[in-house]
Amino acid sequence: MAPATAAKRAMHKIVKMDSHPFLSYVSAWKSFLPWTFLALAVIWMGILIWKWPFTRKAVTTSLQHEFQRTVRFGAFHPTFFPLGYVADDVRLVNEGSENDQATITARRLVITAHYSDLLLMRKRVKLISVAGLRVTIPNTPPASRAKTPPTHQASPRFSEIGHIKLEDAAVEFKAPGSDLDPFKIVMKRVVFDHVTRNDPASFQAELLTNELQSTIYSSGQVGPWNWNDAGRTALSGSFQFKKADLGTLGGVEGGFNATGKFSGPLSQVACSGTINVPQFGTSAGSHTLPLLTTFRATVNGLNGDTTLDHVESRLNHTVIQSQGTVKEDSQHAGKTTSLRMSVDEGQIADLLLLFTRSWQPSMTGTISLQANAELPPGPTGFLRKLKLQGDFGMSGSRFTKTSTQVPIDDLSKSAGGMSKKEQEEDNRTVLSDVKGHVVTQDGIARLSRVSFTVPGATAELSGTYNLLNKAVRLQGTLRTTGKISDATSGLKAGAMKVLTPFLKKRSVTVVPFTLTGTVQHVTFALDLTKKKRF
Repeated sequence: MAPATAAKRAMHKIVKMDSHPFLSYVSAWKSFLPWTFLALAVIWMGILIWKWPFTRKAVTTSLQHEFQRTVRFGAFHPTFFPLGYVADDVRLVNEGSENDQATITARRLVITAHYSDLLLMRKRVKLISVAGLRVTIPNTPPASRAKTPPTHQASPRFSEIGHIKLEDAAVEFKAPGSDLDPFKIVMKRVVFDHVTRNDPASFQAELLTNELQSTIYSSGQVGPWNWNDAGRTALSGSFQFKKADLGTLGGVEGGFNATGKFSGPLSQVACSGTINVPQFGTSAGSHTLPLLTTFRATVNGLNGDTTLDHVESRLNHTVIQSQGTVKEDSQHAGKTTSLRMSVDEGQIADLLLLFTRSWQPSMTGTISLQANAELPPGPTGFLRKLKLQGDFGMSGSRFTKTSTQVPIDDLSKSAGGMSKKEQEEDNRTVLSDVKGHVVTQDGIARLSRVSFTVPGATAELSGTYNLLNKAVRLQGTLRTTGKISDATSGLKAGAMKVLTPFLKKRSVTVVPFTLTGTVQHVTFALDLTKKKRF
């Protein structure tokens, strides 16, 4: 077959195939396909414009859905490179609040997203950045508050947030009245990474507190957030206090560092840690002692209420065990600290040195103590706010001032049958044992049912000790089998020889006495003006 004839036949077949109906349909579809894609793109862009998430109206609706508050902007600017928006002077308002006062404000809110996520309608946000956030929490007594809102919240509309950054944020607990410096937590920088509905997010935080003037560093994980019950949201991590100042609390002094860790659901976070105060002191004294505290506590992250499960504080050589709570009550605005404390065979000197400016404590020996203490909130100093009630016992105790201890020693030696001359030749130190009940309020310790014994003599007394100016005013009754005249000298000894027969009860001499002065200079005196009571 000739080549020309074969070529003609092949061309004929191609013409016949092209005239087939199916092939004609494919050819037509190819011509319309670009127009179809263009139409779909226009429809898609129309939907995006209709549902554009970064308009002022869309953002306002979204934030009101998230926070259940009315949202207002001072200025609003959508951005396209990067995709998102910038909002200034953001205010989230409680419509029911007095004078329409905002409870949450922010100087600037910036949100950015990826175009790919927007085009594919994935509910992802690249970055949320908040600068100058201010949260004001009215710190009113619980009795005057409305019913606590439920922890159930509306589920978020996002599925993932790459990063959340807070800078120069602050949470202020505003107490009623004239408190010009309410408790405030400043969030210098807080970053959350990879926030999703189903996985925990990691966080790093640098915080400041005005009450302790301390920097707090914390890191860990939180979430996933439980939108049905926020209290069940998981939280874990560690914290570190640096250069905190106890002096801002009033009445106590000393810088401290603290470290610890925490974990558990947000409504019941278990915390443990160590607080080290190398130089702990009070404003009433000039001495400082080392104070090391270890603790286990449970914190309600929704309202800040804390249960102190076990606290052990070692003040120099004295160990103080305590348990209690830090929580709101119906009487005060703020947190009230309530403690049950115990001391077993502690050193009297460790406690007294904190309240004296003398180079030595007024008494030495060991002390055991069981007490309940309460510290309400407010600007008043620590010693004025402290309320304490308990029982104490001291053994092996003695006054360090000779003018105070010598009369007690002389009474004991007289009770043992020693004459004054024999007493002068005996250099033994007679120690007194003390026990009693104490109630502290408004800076005054009121002592009752106090008694002490020395060989051959017992005493019962009551009175007050002022924690602020350290004034001592104690009065009591002394019973001894010795001669009062042997415990005194000069005219007083002569007078006592005459009065002793009238003060006798069988073989026991009974005489009232006083302890007065300051904790540095306590004066022991027999109170003969009250002899008629016996």
